[in-house]
Amino acid sequence: MSKAKILTPEERREHTARLIHSLGGVITPRELARHSWRFRQVNVATSLLESMVSANLGTWVDLNGGPKGGRPSRKFVLCNSATAGRTHGGA
Repeated sequence: MSKAKILTPEERREHTARLIHSLGGVITPRELARHSWRFRQVNVATSLLESMVSANLGTWVDLNGGPKGGRPSRKFVLCNSATAGRTHGGA
């Protein structure tokens, strides 16, 4: 029986950066929660994205409500350099 590897905070950010990159480089916390079993709760996904902003791996972009109004939201945008030079094999 294999156990899931416990990731360090840096490994978790790198794993998430690869996931976000594979999804086009832009994601909301809710979308991250839907795409990764590790972050099923939106507040957990938001905290991870905040840590990625602090690590200079991305930035937040604030979005206004739609043409009919609606709630403003924000998206995390991955920096181009966040996954540059990294291999999927690790190391």
